[in-house]
Amino acid sequence: MEEDEGSARKLSIYRAARSIKRRENTVYNALRSIYEDSIFVGEISQLWPDLPLLANLRCGLWYSPKFHSTCYFKSTDGHNNNWSFSTSRLNLHVALLAGQKGGCIIVDSTRRGKRFPDSMSKTIPIWTCVLNRCIHNHLNNMRDTAQMDKDSLRLVFMGKESAIRLLTYVEDLMSNTRPDNFARTFKDGNKVFILQLRFNAHGSFLMISELLHGRRKGLIIVPEGKLGSGWRGFGFHLRKAIAPDTLVVKPPSQSALFPTVQKFRNQKSFLSVVVDGDRKTSGGSGTGKHAMPNIQNSIKSNPSIKSILSSQKT
Repeated sequence: MEEDEGSARKLSIYRAARSIKRRENTVYNALRSIYEDSIFVGEISQLWPDLPLLANLRCGLWYSPKFHSTCYFKSTDGHNNNWSFSTSRLNLHVALLAGQKGGCIIVDSTRRGKRFPDSMSKTIPIWTCVLNRCIHNHLNNMRDTAQMDKDSLRLVFMGKESAIRLLTYVEDLMSNTRPDNFARTFKDGNKVFILQLRFNAHGSFLMISELLHGRRKGLIIVPEGKLGSGWRGFGFHLRKAIAPDTLVVKPPSQSALFPTVQKFRNQKSFLSVVVDGDRKTSGGSGTGKHAMPNIQNSIKSNPSIKSILSSQKT
């Protein structure tokens, strides 16, 4: 009987605690708590007016009438044994907004007795860590690409035999029907040259690296181009540098930048008429006669021109 009375007494204390808790969780107390917390959120947002205010769905919407946007960091993603990055709730707009504004303020709530909700203490830190690592790796890749572009401007020095071998490998690459795993290596003294076929979003390209004592000294990137035009052009200029006499290069056409001496058929200048008279040159015609002859020699050969010029001056 005593044990039954003790259990009934304990049960009554438990029921009393539950009744007190229910009495505190009335609608009035809940609304009063939301009202006081909303005042606190308004004061904090006024201290940093440039930072956007975001409400974490769903309870965060209770605490301010003016939110810039919403987000969804679920508390269950931060529970024990469930600490992982949620791919279904990426919240990438939050990262973009925070990057543009220099940060943001996220509003959320939790039950009484907890300092932070699980979304604040676990979910958001995991989300931030994953995004920071992704951005860090992306910036490193961009830095490596920029360094590769910078290195590609360096000159690559090699001997004639190495250039001939390089030309052979380039021709082998162009004639290969399946060059997916194309890679060649050859030495030139202390230098090592590595040829690799790489691919990117723009197509395939040939990467020629120069290594000296294990460190890269230069890099050349040769894109394939349309129907291999880039590789063919590289091979043409390489062959031209090795043996220029073996190539028949078409002479460039005359341009306006290079003046030429015009020749007139059966025509004479005024000065040539004065010096030579109206007689024909040897050969019977004036074919091939230059429009501007040497004036000084004409004056020296004919003294009468000097007298004509002196009389005009007086």
